[in-house]
Amino acid sequence: ILYVTLDTNTNTKRVAGGTVWIPTKAADGERRVVAWAHPTVGLGNSCAPSRNPNALSLTSGWIQQMATEGWIVTATDYSGLGTPPPYTYLEGLQESTDVVNSVRAASQLPDARAGTRWGVFGHSQGGHSALWTATLALKLAPELDLVGAAAAAPASDLYATINQQWNT
Repeated sequence: ILYVTLDTNTNTKRVAGGTVWIPTKAADGERRVVAWAHPTVGLGNSCAPSRNPNALSLTSGWIQQMATEGWIVTATDYSGLGTPPPYTYLEGLQESTDVVNSVRAASQLPDARAGTRWGVFGHSQGGHSALWTATLALKLAPELDLVGAAAAAPASDLYATINQQWNT
């Protein structure tokens, strides 16, 4: 999908890419939604998960499980990755804005029946995004009900990490 998001540095609209998986089984009411925040994948347009079928190969098992359980899965590429620059890496407000807006975009898809209850799950860069999203979701999307967040190996305490690796 391509969807409208916000450039949090300039407060202007911009486009982001992503993927939405919708279960094929008929929905009994609104579907629950989980937003997948992907790990660091590179900076080139071809690195955007929605443009690279292999980018999400490690997550295909749980995405299938979520679909079997009736959940919609959204996966933002983050704005600027696979869409016009700038790409903002590890900027929490931008990433969480893109994650939230991917959930909003799913609700606009015909017959998706996306509900307002949702969760976020991310790994590495996506773990960073998931933590920021958990902190900012209510402010960014008061109409949505974030019920859970999971962060696997989040890029956190970046200052300490950088100082451990580089001394200049």
